[in-house]
Amino acid sequence: MEKEIFINAGASEERIALLEDGQLVELDVERPDQMRIVGNVYKGEVKTVLPGMQASFVDIGMEMGAFLHVSDVSARMEEITAELDVEFEEDSEVENEDSGTDSRKSRNQKKGGGKRPHRSGDHRPIEQRLKRGQEIMVQVTKEPIGTKGPRLTTQVSLPGRFLVLLTADSKIGISRKISDRNERRRLYRIIRNIKPKDLGVILRTEAEGKDQKDIQDDLARQVRRWEEIQKNYSTLPVPSRMHEETGFSTSIIRDAFGAEISRLTIDSKKIYDEIRRYLRDVAPQFLERVHLYRGREPIFDKFGIEAEIKKTFDRKVWLKRGGNITIEHTEGMVAIDVNTGRYVGTKNQAQTILRTNIEASKEIARQLRLRDIGGIVVIDYIDMDDPGHQRQVLGELRAGMKQSRAKFNISDFSEFGLIELTRQRVRPSLFHALSDVCPTCTGSGRVLSRDTLTTKIERWFQRARVGSRDRKYRLEVSPEVAEHLRENDSQRLKAIANRCRLRIQLDEDENLDGDRFAVFSIRRKRYVTDNYMT
Repeated sequence: MEKEIFINAGASEERIALLEDGQLVELDVERPDQMRIVGNVYKGEVKTVLPGMQASFVDIGMEMGAFLHVSDVSARMEEITAELDVEFEEDSEVENEDSGTDSRKSRNQKKGGGKRPHRSGDHRPIEQRLKRGQEIMVQVTKEPIGTKGPRLTTQVSLPGRFLVLLTADSKIGISRKISDRNERRRLYRIIRNIKPKDLGVILRTEAEGKDQKDIQDDLARQVRRWEEIQKNYSTLPVPSRMHEETGFSTSIIRDAFGAEISRLTIDSKKIYDEIRRYLRDVAPQFLERVHLYRGREPIFDKFGIEAEIKKTFDRKVWLKRGGNITIEHTEGMVAIDVNTGRYVGTKNQAQTILRTNIEASKEIARQLRLRDIGGIVVIDYIDMDDPGHQRQVLGELRAGMKQSRAKFNISDFSEFGLIELTRQRVRPSLFHALSDVCPTCTGSGRVLSRDTLTTKIERWFQRARVGSRDRKYRLEVSPEVAEHLRENDSQRLKAIANRCRLRIQLDEDENLDGDRFAVFSIRRKRYVTDNYMT
């Protein structure tokens, strides 16, 4: 599979697109007024402790209070690496970093070893750990979303190119994507000999095959960052930002630009130079894959990315065979419906349904990744009676979800043929990041029909007939509604005027939305509706 990264730096936003075999699969956008804060470390002050929620709110200098749950106060490696596979080497434990797949039992559990207890041993309630007014060092783990403030942890972790430094633990972890047993032992011995005793390390997938000097240099960089944070904590006032995560482009390159990326193309000389400086220090072998785009046509237009971005706002996504999926955002979840659409298949209905559901699974996984949809997702597949077909569809969905770095969990088919999954949500989805609530429908996705609006207008004039001495009005509506009111030789509007015993003049206003109207009193020479009525 060929993977390429394209970076477009505009005056008001920076966009990074990841393509796999020429198809857009991920898009990251950052704007000056929406700077990301995940990874930033702050010196904060505890403002509120809520025993009933086992949580507290911390002032880190933002408009909204930041949320800190009791589970994020404990020094538990599980909070950083999610669920771990455990295997033993010599007299030590080598733990695997979560790679974004759905949870699996540890090898130790499979061998009958049972569940290993937490080492922290601190199970006190939050009111015994934190007090109002207390100063505390915290790191942001989740961006503010909607009315919710950012989420925090006291378990500061500093990511590098080859490793993640754990400041609240002394364990050694190795990415489970490094599967070779001898390589894991080699990496473990390297890091055991060079890491500080009071700090922990997770070796990332990019550490595979690297020599001790590369790993030691990366470790030294993260240790220096941690020492600088500690120094800032002792000198800066509260609240203060003590450490800012690396720049948007650099952090994406650090986390995503590996051996599998064949080309990186950038249209900004400044970012191009910045990335080359970073790679020169940590991965000079990739320098030849970095290219500066000098074309006159916008880079995303040139490579067909802009057209794909526009489709991310579509509710309905068409599949190659003619089926489709419909994606609906609600307050608490995302619902996805699968339909055969124009695909009629062969004479075998079960095979037609299976092919549609399998194709939908691949596209659903891509859309969740592309739109960065997190939280709860419910998928309504076309009904399948064959359990074997259900397993095939579920397998395709899981395989597609594994391509993303986000953690996820997928249920089996329910008795109603539904699949439920959860996907890690660190920031608002692309849909919410790039759009605002519609002022007409206020987020419902629907507006009043013309017949409903006509009835609403009639009721307004009925109330005006009783509550006002005005008898002459000018009604302003959109051209579409005006045409509706004039149908059948203006019978609709005449009927309203006759029933209410009023004189109503009809005017068109192209600036009015299709489910709004305004009424002007000719006697008082002013509008008598509250702006535009709905």
